[in-house]
Amino acid sequence: MNDDWLTERTSTVYYLGDLIHIEASVSMTNHMPLKLYIDSCAATLSPDKDSTPRYNIIDYHGCLLDSKAEDSFSTFVLPRGERELDKLQFDLDAFRFFGDDRSLIFITCHLKVAAVDRRDSMNKACTFQNIWTPLEESTNDVCACCHRDNCGATREFRLDSRGRRDLASGPGNDAELKWEGEASLGPLVILDPYVTDLTTEPLNEVEQRMQERSPGGVASEVVLILALTVTAVSLISASLIALFLYRKHKQTQFN
Repeated sequence: MNDDWLTERTSTVYYLGDLIHIEASVSMTNHMPLKLYIDSCAATLSPDKDSTPRYNIIDYHGCLLDSKAEDSFSTFVLPRGERELDKLQFDLDAFRFFGDDRSLIFITCHLKVAAVDRRDSMNKACTFQNIWTPLEESTNDVCACCHRDNCGATREFRLDSRGRRDLASGPGNDAELKWEGEASLGPLVILDPYVTDLTTEPLNEVEQRMQERSPGGVASEVVLILALTVTAVSLISASLIALFLYRKHKQTQFN
């Protein structure tokens, strides 16, 4: 999203130090009131979410792990209003994988909706701010499990783009209706501003050379090469003729 969180960003290019504004949303037409949560998000260098290297941005059912990184500004964005239950937003510090020169990253998130009044360690949005803090006020310490890296069992889901009903029930528990699914973002291009600044002049020279090697530039270059070749051949021919005449002259004097 753009900085105003009102419109989608058209450019996918970011620089290290930028904040990436990410918004997840779900259509809730003809449904009872539900709230959207982000169970997990992972960054990879390819569209395959299971590829390596892999960096977990959000995990443990809503713990924004990247907010715990040194000098991180990653955070879930301000508490949601009653009419914004279908959206969840967070800021992410633009980053690149350590020791890898590739600039493209892909982000895959596992989303789910749950009943509005259901708020527990499995349904939360927590940011680390010296301590783990929930996005919204809660009477329960729903974020306490984030520092233990364990907020309940994680299940793997293979769902279609529309999600799937998962009706889970057990002894002593009421049946609970959940909708879950995955969404992906990318590729995002993450550039190093320092490298870009240091190579500004060489890049301009390269661009100039590329322009010279455009169709018109190539023709000019070919003409120049041919002219230099003809000049070189002419000089060589003149030198050979002069040498021949000199030797001929010497031979005539000797005879």
